[in-house]
Amino acid sequence: APLQVRLVDGGEPLVVGVVKVAGEMAPAGAEVPLLGQFGEGIGLLRAELAQAAARPGAAVGVAVTWRVLAPAGGDYTTFVHLGDPTQPPLATGDAPPLQGHYPTRYWAAGEVIEDSYEIVLPADLAPGRYPVWLGLYNESGRLPLTVDGQRQGNDAYLVGWLVVGP
Repeated sequence: APLQVRLVDGGEPLVVGVVKVAGEMAPAGAEVPLLGQFGEGIGLLRAELAQAAARPGAAVGVAVTWRVLAPAGGDYTTFVHLGDPTQPPLATGDAPPLQGHYPTRYWAAGEVIEDSYEIVLPADLAPGRYPVWLGLYNESGRLPLTVDGQRQGNDAYLVGWLVVGP
């Protein structure tokens, strides 16, 4: 996390360095299979919807667990999108992991990172069954996603299906 110093004169905080607080490390010998792998360094251990059904206007949580396989080499943003992946999303919950408090550029191999995201459904969303997708991107585009060694066409992991009722 950035180490900031606030000046006595009340000016803007000055970042004087970065302090890395040791994160949770994966226990040795306790290999849990990955659901998928983003790029070369970020494994997906868990991605779950907090609920299977919601009403228009509701907030829906998505719980995620990452396993760092290798340094990410930069900062990434997580996307959570509702709807057909070939169309503009009907709702989004894009945010940096841990709300930006621990950027991916600082992640170290072996760390296990618990995170959560939220999408707010549009108030006028039609009832139906909608897919929820998860992925990572930066200014260059999405990180490639492989599942069981196969590249996924939309570089997004299908978290699950959300039923939207009236």
